[in-house]
Amino acid sequence: MTYLNCMADLWLFDSLSEKERKDIRKLFRRPEYLKNEYLFFEGEPANSIFLITKGRVRLIKTSEVGREVALGYLTANQLFGEEVLFDDSVRSFGAIAVEDTRLCACYKSDFESLLTQNSQLSLKVIKGLGDKIRRIT
Repeated sequence: MTYLNCMADLWLFDSLSEKERKDIRKLFRRPEYLKNEYLFFEGEPANSIFLITKGRVRLIKTSEVGREVALGYLTANQLFGEEVLFDDSVRSFGAIAVEDTRLCACYKSDFESLLTQNSQLSLKVIKGLGDKIRRIT
C-alpha cells in the first residue's frame, strides 16, 4: 500500500515541483479526535478535506425518522471530502471517530489563499483537474 504524505502525494499535485509540494505540505494541520467525537455534522458548511492517519471514522446520515444510518467506515490512509476544495457546499453526511483518530486536514480557505498567491501553482492544479476530467470522460 502506498501512503500519502499528508496529501502532498495526492493525484491533484502530481505535476508540482518538490518546492511546490513543500508549500502544499505547509497547509495541512493534524487534528485529533477522541472516540465518539464528531468531526463534522451533516448540513454543516464543507470547508476541509481529510486524510485519516490513525484510527477509524464512521460516516453517517440521518434518516427521515431521525435515526443515524451508517454509510460506511474509513480507516488509515483513506481520503474524504476532497470535493470541498472546488465548490461551496454543505456536508451531505456526518463523520464521527469510532476510536481515537488522527487526521491530516486541509482547509479550503488556506488552499485558496495559496492558489491566489501563486499563479503557476494554480495553473498546474487546474491542468491536473483537466487531465482527470479528460481521463474520466
